[in-house]
Amino acid sequence: MSDLVLLAEVLECTCMLLYVVLIIRIGLSRICGLLSVVSFMVGLLVALTPPMAWILKVLWVINLVGAIGSILGKLIIVIHRYSVLRSSSLAENKWSRSLVYRLVGVQFLVPCTSSISVHFYNFKYEQKEGKDVVVSFSNVGLVTSKYITTTAYVIYVVASVVLSILTSRSLARLSTMVGEAVWGITSFMQFTDAANAIWPFYPYVNGLATYTAPVILVICSSKVRGLFLPKTWRLPSTVYTTQSTETA
Repeated sequence: MSDLVLLAEVLECTCMLLYVVLIIRIGLSRICGLLSVVSFMVGLLVALTPPMAWILKVLWVINLVGAIGSILGKLIIVIHRYSVLRSSSLAENKWSRSLVYRLVGVQFLVPCTSSISVHFYNFKYEQKEGKDVVVSFSNVGLVTSKYITTTAYVIYVVASVVLSILTSRSLARLSTMVGEAVWGITSFMQFTDAANAIWPFYPYVNGLATYTAPVILVICSSKVRGLFLPKTWRLPSTVYTTQSTETA
């Protein structure tokens, strides 16, 4: 075994051990989610008093429009895939420009319309340092938002399943065509030659795909970094006593 191969094996075992330790530490600390949503982080850092409660509604509308818009975008992609697979030419530019503009308008108009209900949501307050602070919407508002997003996602899932079943025969025909093309390539270039050309890059690609996520997690999350630091190195935290109230 050469020195380079031995070094690669040592690095692989070390990274795998660190990865296992990271997963165990996160599991034991009961960190269920990371604060990656910018608007939510701003809401935690900035105390919203009742006169500034409209900011929470604006952020919630942006979040709801983005969620519904992304679901509609996925639905449009599924419908486009269905139209392409059902055609004999498999042409992807079957839709006219005017139709695309209409779909974009629908993708923007429907989320904006569904977010009108946010205007009627009531707020939930907490007493913090003797002041009323807005922490969230009332339970009715939260349930309404979940109902809207869940309904949109159910429609997307049902449409995706139905259209996938309807295009199963066309997809099988396309798979056969791709298989024939692959056989043509392998007949021109032997499989062993392709494997020998690709194999030297496998360790780098595999290592990058395996360890990029935990490395970025440790770099970007102060909570995860704190799991590996001694308690004496951590900044002291202040605990406030809060009392939750909800508007009628």
